[in-house]
Amino acid sequence: MKDITVEGVRRTLQTLADQARPVELGEAALAGAERRRRRALVGGAAAVLLLITVVAVPLGLSSVRRGAAPPAAGQPTTGPRVVTSYVVGGRSFVIDPTTGRYRQAPGGVAAVSPNLDRYANVVTVNDRSTLRIMSTSGDPAPRTLDLAGWAGQPAWSPDGNWLALPIWEVPADELTAHGFHDIYLVDTINLTARRQTLELGAGPGESLRWDETDRLLVTTPGRLSTVRTDGTLVASRALPQGLPCTRQATTMLPAPLFNGRLLLCKLDGSTASLFTVVPSGADEQGSDIGSFTVTDEQRLTPVAWAGGDTVVLSVEALGRNSVNVVRLGYPALGPPAGRLPRGADQILVGSTDGLAGTATAVVTF
Repeated sequence: MKDITVEGVRRTLQTLADQARPVELGEAALAGAERRRRRALVGGAAAVLLLITVVAVPLGLSSVRRGAAPPAAGQPTTGPRVVTSYVVGGRSFVIDPTTGRYRQAPGGVAAVSPNLDRYANVVTVNDRSTLRIMSTSGDPAPRTLDLAGWAGQPAWSPDGNWLALPIWEVPADELTAHGFHDIYLVDTINLTARRQTLELGAGPGESLRWDETDRLLVTTPGRLSTVRTDGTLVASRALPQGLPCTRQATTMLPAPLFNGRLLLCKLDGSTASLFTVVPSGADEQGSDIGSFTVTDEQRLTPVAWAGGDTVVLSVEALGRNSVNVVRLGYPALGPPAGRLPRGADQILVGSTDGLAGTATAVVTF
């Protein structure tokens, strides 16, 4: 049985810190360019993904396999979570689910598949984007797909057969993104894509993720929209007012979703409040599940929650990153659950469902 106490998390994250070693990376320049591109693009917007418009573009791949079925409903995961990827010293590391250890990921990691067998990243140059899908075990060679426009961070469907990427609307100065109305929906089996315009109701999209079925959740200024993969708007609801705990308009990490409830964080002075919203609900304030005190320097992003009294947060303060476990009902942010490699950031967390039974030394919560 995995030890998911705070002390257990501290020990396992210490193991992660001990394993990370500086490694020569031939593609460090590419990774740096990708990080700068993300920051410039997503600066005041965020990471999102999904759908694609009318023109289906069969791109790439010599061997065509059976096409992916339409996105299927996923099952809510109630088990522990695991750190799937992180960046340290300009180098990205991704979990190998067969061993539970972390290996270097050339080019960076934007998203890890639900069963941990693949990861994806996107590089954009001169209004052309390249999507790369790679095995987390390092074999076989990367599969690539060229896309027109500034494609954003990819999001995996619950069944792992599809990726959704927003297409950012970039102004002439190419310094900041102005949101999105279109997305690419990529069949990861045949590596084909179609572009889809989304009905968002009000304003451009700021961030995007899949829900637990086959629909997309898209944030627009002050609202959350539920959209089908054919672009049809299902529902749009107001979000509770307040400054996000990231102190930015959006965050690059998708908000945790459990049993149809999205977990968000807002800030009021030195008090951070966690609350849930039902995407199709009409409650304007959502459901408050706990609050705690933070310092002026701390930026918080919820990264894992399974419906209980424990929330895992990514915390940035004065250029240092940590993973903290918050016990709901306690008035203060818990201590760091362990020491990540010095300078680690861009931490991604996923389900342990894809780990092999023999995997060891994993960082679980």
